[in-house]
Amino acid sequence: MSEAGGGNAVSNPILVSSVFKLVFLSVLSLTILLIIASVSLAVGNNTSTSAEAKDLLKAFNTAWQMGFGAIVGLLGGKAL
Repeated sequence: MSEAGGGNAVSNPILVSSVFKLVFLSVLSLTILLIIASVSLAVGNNTSTSAEAKDLLKAFNTAWQMGFGAIVGLLGGKAL
C-alpha cells in the first residue's frame, strides 16, 4: 500500500549538533525573557512615565523581535 502522499519520498533526518541546541536554547530563553520584561513594563506603564522608561520599552520590543527573527532564521537554516 502506498501512503496518502502518493510518492516514494525519502525522509532524511535532520541532525542537530549540541552547539546548535545550545545556541537555539540561548536565543529562545533570552527572547522569552525579553517578551516577559516587555509585557510587564507595558502593563505597569502609566501615562506619566518618563522618557527613559519608554526608551527601555522600545529597546525590549526591538530585542525580542530580533530574537524571534533569529529563531526563525536558525530553524530555516537548519531545515535546508
